Amino acid sequence: MLIDKTNVIQEKIETCPHDDHCLLIGQIALNYKFISDKQLQRALSFQKQRKRGSQKLLLGMILVMKEMISQNQLDVLISAQNFCEIRQLERRFGIIAIRNGFATQKEINIGLEKQAAIFKKTKSVKLIGDMLVDLGILTREKRDAVLLRQHRFALLLKQGRHIESASNNNK
Repeated sequence: MLIDKTNVIQEKIETCPHDDHCLLIGQIALNYKFISDKQLQRALSFQKQRKRGSQKLLLGMILVMKEMISQNQLDVLISAQNFCEIRQLERRFGIIAIRNGFATQKEINIGLEKQAAIFKKTKSVKLIGDMLVDLGILTREKRDAVLLRQHRFALLLKQGRHIESASNNNK
């Protein structure tokens, strides 16, 4: 069950430094029982030995290269990692929305639960702000205000998303 395993590692993600995403892949692989602790240690050791300047081999690629996991398993791990990273941002979105009186904790929890259910079913992520707008809990302007506060507009624009009323949210 993807959601259960994703939730198990969520606490570890909260304390994971942003430059240690490779360790997150390793932790997820352990939780999915794709690899053993010993295999992870061997892969990390190999990664450390092969590190050249600012370029280093990604842990997931090492696991595939060393035939510890398949490419399909790596795709699952990357999907789970992306979901975990987005969930971290989505929780912060919820905190900002609650502090600004835009939503209640219960409404944020409903959004997060719906998001997890969608991911479990489709392996895609619908942003909580979009779900709360669809549910009539937030207006687009309030959603955009929270995204602006999180400095997520640049990321969303880079992904090709059109953001409405961003210039009006600084008032």
